[in-house]
This record gives sequence, C-alpha cells and structure tokens, in this order.
Amino acid sequence: MRAVILAVLLVVLGWTGIAPAQEQPGGSTTNAIIVCNQVALRIRVPAPGMSVQDRVADVYRRIVLAWSRERITADKVTLRQTGGTWSIYAGGTLIVTVQQEDARANGTTVAALAQGWHAKLRELLPQCKPDINPPNP
Repeated sequence: MRAVILAVLLVVLGWTGIAPAQEQPGGSTTNAIIVCNQVALRIRVPAPGMSVQDRVADVYRRIVLAWSRERITADKVTLRQTGGTWSIYAGGTLIVTVQQEDARANGTTVAALAQGWHAKLRELLPQCKPDINPPNP
C-alpha cells in the first residue's frame, strides 16, 4: 500500500510544480530544488557517498515521503541543530542536512544557510501539496 501511495505522489508531483531542475548551461553541477515553481534551495556540492544529483533526488524523495505521511503545514517545517549539524524536517521526515561544504559553496555559514533554506521550505512546502484525488472534469 505504501508503494502505491508513493507512486501516486510521484505522478502528482508533476501537477504541483515540484520537479528537479535541469542541468545548468555549461554543465554546471548547481541543482535547484523547485517547489511551487520557485527555487527553494540549491544543492551545489556532493555529500559523502552521494553526487550532487543523488542529493537532489534524495531531497525530492524525502519531500514525497513527508507528504505521504502527513499534511505539511508551515509549523511542521522545522530546523533542528544537533551538535554541529543543521537539518530541516517536514513533520517527522528529514528533508535535507546542511553541510559545511554547502555553506562554503554559498559563501556563508552553515547556520545562515540552514536558516535561509528553512525559511524558503517553510514558505513553499505547504503551498504545493499533491492532490491525490483530483476533481473530475
């Protein structure tokens, strides 16, 4: 049943304006996470064991997973710091972890980047919920 829900949500993402950004001209590895047809954040660097494209795909997978578990409201999009690690959650689902390398690539601190990503996700995620029961034409 969970697999069916995830499959439906993946199809619905096309209807909600959530889709991976295309590779940038010139082969740049800057990849945007698009939510509601707006850039929510950019993954610019790989993580240990993951390419930039793997991280982008993982963020989208986690967004779908969060929606499959519960209704996402702004209050449920939270920023948590554990030790030196900053992470953004939608409900109980981890969406993205902000790394030192992310901050360096963006010319800022980890805390500032995490707060910026959090603010944008908090604004956008509740606006583009998938409708798994679209109205009949």
